[in-house]
Amino acid sequence: MERQDVISQVQKVPSSEYNCLVRVKTSITLPSDLLKIIDRADSNRSAFLEKAARAYLARLQKAQREAQDVAIINANADRLNQEALDVLDYQGLPRGAASFTWSRSPAHAIQSGSACLSW
Repeated sequence: MERQDVISQVQKVPSSEYNCLVRVKTSITLPSDLLKIIDRADSNRSAFLEKAARAYLARLQKAQREAQDVAIINANADRLNQEALDVLDYQGLPRGAASFTWSRSPAHAIQSGSACLSW
């Protein structure tokens, strides 16, 4: 393959795909029992550890976004509760008929998997 052909092939590869193709050799130390489990799960340790690291990092990012969402909702909980009560008043419904409040408890929101709305 000529040099120009190689250059044109590299230019066709999207940068995000190119980044996935670049690998850096590294060395890590893991317990032997963990390596045995990894080897049973996948014969390619590098691929397995890459997938595991990406999945773990995605989970961390999701948890961080959820914590930010909870903080935003909690910062606005009083206003959101007042808006909900205004809607009930406007509809002429008794406030006890559809009782709900926005939670100020991040633990409650995360455990329930809701958007912090508790009924």
